[in-house]
Amino acid sequence: RGTASWVEPTAYALLALKAHGMKMHERVQTGEAFLFDRACYDGGWNYGNKEVLKVTIEPMPTNTCFALLALQDADRNHSVIRKSVAYLEQEMAVRQSSLLLALGILCLDIYERPVEKLSASLLARQQENGSWRDDVHLTALAALALQATVYEKNIFELST
Repeated sequence: RGTASWVEPTAYALLALKAHGMKMHERVQTGEAFLFDRACYDGGWNYGNKEVLKVTIEPMPTNTCFALLALQDADRNHSVIRKSVAYLEQEMAVRQSSLLLALGILCLDIYERPVEKLSASLLARQQENGSWRDDVHLTALAALALQATVYEKNIFELST
């Protein structure tokens, strides 16, 4: 109560709680319901609400990645999940920032979607000094994404 509705921090909290075996905790159930409620009409998520002042808000691919990562143990046949994975794949075909490539690889890998071409695109962006844009955060995400594809070890995959 008294806080804003934000997708990304909710996803972080869900991942942390679930990683510590608290999937059945009341807060996790509330967080999952919140994310399902905030999904955009055609799939995906933006920063918060799907509609503001009767105006439909478009989804954002990075926020969609975070929400899908947090909901990875939900029913994969749920319409929100199906539409959101399809939205993300469509966006990644046309948007290829290094950040989105890294997050998208981590997310789509968990949903067992092909990521080989995305990984090649991400590798092609690596600078000669080994970094991505000389950015520590981006370089770390890129390294985690490549670890998921090369070594089949995705840091965001929840154990079942």
